Amino acid sequence: HKVLITLCKLLAPFMPYMTEEIYKNLTGEESVHLSSWPHFAKASLGQAQLIEDMKLVRKIVEMGLSERKKANIKVRQPLRKIVLGAKCKVLSDDLLQLIKDELNIKEVIFNKAKELSVELDTSLDDELLAEGKLRELMRQVQDKRKELGARLDQKIDLTITEDLDDKYKLELRRQTLVENLTVGPEFEVQLVG
Repeated sequence: HKVLITLCKLLAPFMPYMTEEIYKNLTGEESVHLSSWPHFAKASLGQAQLIEDMKLVRKIVEMGLSERKKANIKVRQPLRKIVLGAKCKVLSDDLLQLIKDELNIKEVIFNKAKELSVELDTSLDDELLAEGKLRELMRQVQDKRKELGARLDQKIDLTITEDLDDKYKLELRRQTLVENLTVGPEFEVQLVG
């Protein structure tokens, strides 16, 4: 509500009739043109800290992506952990989760290094490789669904070339709306209904 009202005030000189109508409907006041121009407060101390923390997050993600590129590991492939310097301990749990999501990492660990350091554990075990295959398969299925013009809620029949563990089959069915899943000689997606 606040965003729309502020936007109406800002756009009123350029779009007088439309903003007038929207503003009156939202506020019940006489006119957007009689309202005060919006004032913007300077960033508070908390906001300034969040901005600095986000700069640090962006730097960590850039460094992590660079390490992935050097190791020739796609972002779709999950990795076990990332080791960050002690400087990064100031980051909130939400920002650490953002790093994990952006880099597709399961765990964040801190070392004693004072400076900013980022080290990815690029060793891949069978479980991580299976998760990576699942993500790649889901991408292929979603691309094929799009190519076939499937509705968002439309179920599909799927044929894959190699069998998956039951937990991965369940995840694949859930994420891509698979009704019938079979293993066959060639990858195939068919729309149901």
